[in-house]
Order: sequence, then structure tokens, then C-alpha cells
Amino acid sequence: MKIEDLGGIIRDFLSQDDSYKTILVDGSWGCGKTTQIRKSIKEIKNKKIVYVSLFGTKSTNELSLCYKKIGVKSTIIGNMALIGLSAVPFVGGGISTALSNVLDQFGNAKKAKKKKVFVFDDLERVDETMSLTSLLGFFNTLVLNGCKVLCLSALKEITNEEKRNNFDRFVEKAFDRVYHIDEEPMEIYSRIFNEIGITNLKAITTGFNGNIRLAKRTSFLYERASKMIESSKDNNHDFFKNYSKDELLFSAATAIRVLYLNSNQRILADKEKDSIRYMVLKEQSEYFGEEVSDRYVAEFIDKDEEASEFKPSRIQALTKDLIYIEMFENYSYLEEDSRIVNVEPNSEEASLFSESFYYLNDKDKKRYVSLLDQGIQNGKISVDSALMTMIGEVCNYSDLPISNKTIDIIVKEIVSQVDRNDHSTFEKASEQRNWVKNKQKPGANYVEIIFQKSKKEIDKKRLLKAERDLSEAYNSNNFKFLLDTYYELAEGKMFRRCGEYIDLTIRNNYFLPRLEKSINHTMWSYCHQISRYCKTAGIGDNLISYLKKYVKRFPNEESLKDKAFAMIFYNIDSSFKMEDLEDDES
Repeated sequence: MKIEDLGGIIRDFLSQDDSYKTILVDGSWGCGKTTQIRKSIKEIKNKKIVYVSLFGTKSTNELSLCYKKIGVKSTIIGNMALIGLSAVPFVGGGISTALSNVLDQFGNAKKAKKKKVFVFDDLERVDETMSLTSLLGFFNTLVLNGCKVLCLSALKEITNEEKRNNFDRFVEKAFDRVYHIDEEPMEIYSRIFNEIGITNLKAITTGFNGNIRLAKRTSFLYERASKMIESSKDNNHDFFKNYSKDELLFSAATAIRVLYLNSNQRILADKEKDSIRYMVLKEQSEYFGEEVSDRYVAEFIDKDEEASEFKPSRIQALTKDLIYIEMFENYSYLEEDSRIVNVEPNSEEASLFSESFYYLNDKDKKRYVSLLDQGIQNGKISVDSALMTMIGEVCNYSDLPISNKTIDIIVKEIVSQVDRNDHSTFEKASEQRNWVKNKQKPGANYVEIIFQKSKKEIDKKRLLKAERDLSEAYNSNNFKFLLDTYYELAEGKMFRRCGEYIDLTIRNNYFLPRLEKSINHTMWSYCHQISRYCKTAGIGDNLISYLKKYVKRFPNEESLKDKAFAMIFYNIDSSFKMEDLEDDES
């Protein structure tokens, strides 16, 4: 059955059509059961209808006390619309007290318990200690006393197997009709978002895990944000200059998932983790809503990290804005992100650069990049960390080009700074390139280009220096330095530079000592380490080939043969034989 079919069934039942005394409506959480019930109650005039949530109910004694008080004190809710939904008791453990508070609003009447219609919601949410079969018995007692019972439940949420089995045994005896709402989540999603003119659901539905309430929350949040955006639109505010409607919807869905999905259901992308991290760093949130708590947020945040060290992407920033709306009704951040700055045409460069690039209008964005280009080329703008941040914003929020000449100047200065042991600009370029990596705007990632070009030049210089240092150590027989370098580069913290090291050693005959001569213990240890490393690096055959040629150059040096054989046999190939050293090399 579809959810839209439920309205007619409910209205017929509530209007005292006596065809059925009891019905059960089963449907997943958030599919619209309660909404249809409340809508139908409002439409029915002058009928005795009592709406009760079973949430947290522990025993039928609470319900019996409730029923007795109704009979004594009031005709209660003749027309639900007259008292409003705020009077509908949404009850935890004290159901009788809650209903009594409602009854007190209406005065006394006679025989109120007769011919009443009871609507019981949230059957699956009764307390764990509550017997469902006892509950069914209580419903039967109401019917025997001339009442009708309509019950709402999400039966799949009853996970206790024994309770569910007992319930299934008696359900047909307790209810005249059982209706199952069997719509697929996508059908319900489509209906929810069609109401607000959204038809592209691909970007948002996969993360809801079939939870209809999340879709409803997303649509409400999207609507609230859209109304604020429309109301603030003027010469200085135009949200959709910076974002698309799809991005707003995606960020609303992300915000809802971050806030309301149970932790065991959450599969968050990095940008979602970053969004909640930024929110908490920016303004520490207190416990709020269904699933938001300090322990929950702690999964995604390093409490010691400063907010200034984290810079969100466009979508992360927008998600943060929507989190503030959902949690605190705080629209100020979204309003700020709708702002467009118009700078005076003849203002100084400093005035233009003092504004965040993100908020500039399109004309001033172009002027900003042009002045940035000129300032770098004429030396007025320093190449430093602040410049890397500015270029990162240009890349992330526009597709405007930065000239090759400007890039070359920046790269040259970064390399020079690293030579002087100042890595701050280079490190900022690395940070910004990662931030811009998932940019929404088309165009080149110029901080990535600057970083890669700088790294190439820095690596080239470092390799030249490394080779020079190693060559000097080899020429002076300083094999202790070579051995220490081997450990540092090949086995220590710098393991990623193994390939560089072995490339240098191959091109320099492995920096091996003169094996035909007497060598000390340090030299011999170094020979064995080089042999092991060649095998690990997959170039053991290269070293064997070199040693064979070496041995042939000194045919009468038996000690050389012994050394070469030992290096190969113990470190590269245990099946190698002494006579193999004399194999012909092509």
C-alpha cells in the first residue's frame, strides 16, 4: 500500500464507520504515518479521539490508569484541531500523568470512555520491559468496552526475536485489518523532494541508508536556507553567484547526515569530517538534537588543533553554514557567504587585497588577479606564505589564469628560500595544493604547478649536493660517512630516497672500496650492506655483473675473488659458486 492510500482508510475508521474495530498500520520510520493520522484527525469534527504515543511505556497499568481517568474526568479531544497538536501527548515513562495534563484542559463529562477512538502510535518504541502481548490484551479490553483502536508501528524495528514472534502469533486476533506501507525509500524520497522542486536525487539519497526522516530534515533545511537566500538577495548579496542549487542541496544532506545519523551508520567522506571539525573548532557546540554530543564529535576532531590551521573548501564551508542553521537557527554564516563585495574602481591595491577573494564580484576578481600578476613581476608583492594562500583562493574560487612568467618568478624564489633553509613558502604551497585539489571551478591548480616545479628544482639541487658529498667521501676513503649515509637513506627515516641512493651508487661503481686491496672492517661492513640493498632493490644481478668484470681485471688477486664471492653468496644468491665469477659477461 502507498502512503497516499492511507488517508482514506484512516478517515473512514476515525469517522466511526463500525466495519472494523481495530486496525494496525505498519510502515518504516518517517514514511508519513503519523503525518497522515494528524491530518485526518484535524479533518474530523465532533468525534471523541484520543492520540497516545507509546514511546517508553513500561506497563499496561499506566494505560489502564489512563483509561480510567478519561472515564472520570473528560470527554477529551472532540476535535483535535481545536486544541492543536501541542496538546497531543508525546509520552515517555509517565503516560498517565501526561494524559491527565491534557484532560485537565476540558472539564468533566459523563461516560467519556464509551465510543472513543484510541490512536496508539510508536508501538515499536515501548520500553524493553513491556510485554507486547499484554499490550495487545489491553487493546482488546478497550474494544470490549465499546472503543476502537488504531495502532501505528514500524514492525521491522522490533529486533527482539522473542517479542516479535509472540506479537506475530496474536496480531491477527488483536486487529481486524493490518495494512503495510510497502513503498520503496526512493519513491518516498522522490515525493518529498518533488514538493520543493528538486528532481535530481542522485547526490543526496545514497547516504541516508533508507532513513526517510533524514530526507525530510534535508528538505526542511534546504527550504529554510533557500528562503533566507532569497530574502537577502540584493546588490551586495547573491548566493548563487558562488554556489549552485545542487551544491546547496548536497550540503544540506551532508549537514543532516553529520548531525543525525547514528555513529554505527556513519560512513563519512573526508569533506564531511572536515565540516564538523571546522564547526566545532569555530564555535564549540553543546549537546543538541538526537545524536549530537561531545563524545560523538570527538571521533572527528583533534581538540588541540587551532581553527586557523584548517581552511575548509567551498562545500565544507557551506555545510558548516547549514549545520549552524540546523543546530542553532544561526543564519549569519550563510548570509555572509551570500555576500558580494564591490570595491571602488580607483581604490589602492592594498584595499582590494584586504578583501577576501571569495566575496569579490566577477569584475573585481579579474582586477585582483591582474594586480597580483603585476605585483609579483615588478617585485612589489613578496613571495611568501601569504601569497600562496592568495593564489590558493584564486584557484579555488575562479578559473582566472596566472601567467607563466609569474609562476617562474615564484618557483625561483621558493628554491632560493629552501637553499637558505627557509621552507615556509614551499610548505604553504604544499598545503594549498591539497586544499585546492577538489576545486569546483574549472581551470588550473596553480599552487599544484608551483609546488611541483619547485619540488623538481629542489630535488635536483639536493641530488647534486648528495652526489657531491658522497663522491668526496669515496675519494677520501671515508666509508664511515658512506655507511652512515646508507643507513640514513636506505633503512632509516629517509627510506623513500632508496631509489635515489642506489642510482647514485650504480653511476659511481656502487662507491665500493678498492676490493683488490686491503680494506678495514667499516669498508667491509659497507660492502655487505650495499650487496643486501641491491638484492632488496631488485638489482642484485647488476652488482653481480659488475663484480665479475671487477674480478677479471685482477685475475691473480685471490682475495678479490673471495670478497666478491662472499658479497654475492651471503647477501644476493646462496646458490652462487666461486667458479661462477669466471662466467663470460656479454
